[in-house]
Amino acid sequence: MIIVECDGKDFHSSPEQRQNDAKKNKLAASKGIVLLRFTGSEIHCAPNDCLAKILQTMRFMRPAQLTQAQCDLLDAAGIKRHPPLRTYEPDWQA
Repeated sequence: MIIVECDGKDFHSSPEQRQNDAKKNKLAASKGIVLLRFTGSEIHCAPNDCLAKILQTMRFMRPAQLTQAQCDLLDAAGIKRHPPLRTYEPDWQA
């Protein structure tokens, strides 16, 4: 399972919210859930990059989340293969 969150800088940069996000990350990881976070700007300015990160993660999850035919389509579209992204944090959260 993957959870995708859109984290706006205004609502996710305070110490309290960062602590809350860290708790959610830890809880998700403990349940085997991948939590991907994107900023609103990333989604608005580079939606294909966000989608690629989600699809790349789905491609490598076990049990498989995509069929071979779906993986073949990703290959044809130029979506690169890489190991799964266990967590993804927007740059401003680092």
